Amino acid sequence: MTSINLDAHYTDNPKTQRSKKTILNAPKNLPMPKSYNVNDVDVKLNAINCDIYESSKKVKKKKIYKFLKTLLAISGAIVLVWQSKNIINSIKKFFKKS
Repeated sequence: MTSINLDAHYTDNPKTQRSKKTILNAPKNLPMPKSYNVNDVDVKLNAINCDIYESSKKVKKKKIYKFLKTLLAISGAIVLVWQSKNIINSIKKFFKKS
């Protein structure tokens, strides 16, 4: 039975050496990486969430008012159709008297 040489497989030294010349250089005008404070990020996210919540409440109100407006118009049309005979008769009586 052959033994496995674990040192040859798991090693810190690569078999090929890195080249001395770099192929790509990063541009110097890249922004530096920033480390963020958790508290600052929480404050900013809460402000964004509050803005989103407030704007969504405004949109919901507009939708509700639009629904109520159409509901009122439909109910008014139904009442007019239902009472149209009485309205027409009362108009005719008014003009016949004068």
